[in-house]
Amino acid sequence: MATEFGAFFRRIREDLRFSMGQVARHLGVSVSYVSDVELGKRAPFTDDRIKTIAAYFGIKPEPMIEVAGRCRGFFEIHPQNQMQFKVGAALARRFGELSDDQLAKLQEIVGEEDD
Repeated sequence: MATEFGAFFRRIREDLRFSMGQVARHLGVSVSYVSDVELGKRAPFTDDRIKTIAAYFGIKPEPMIEVAGRCRGFFEIHPQNQMQFKVGAALARRFGELSDDQLAKLQEIVGEEDD
């Protein structure tokens, strides 16, 4: 599954004409690390690294975060206060039980379009 993210990331990087060296320098990692991610030998970049590289590329991070989450089997969240911790934990516990209608309502609340 990590290969899916790596191929997706590589396609974006090459389409935007960035080298692996440029990406590595911007992230503060080695070229071999970036290469390993692209080849699926390492897990996808963390969401924070994806946000950093998306800003460097001048693109939105959400498509890469979505593919990375699919490959990892989970998404990262970073609650900033007690209410976010409480709601995030409740959502994580009950996520698999939510109906399509409930998920559609959540999608509407967070302002994401249905693809």
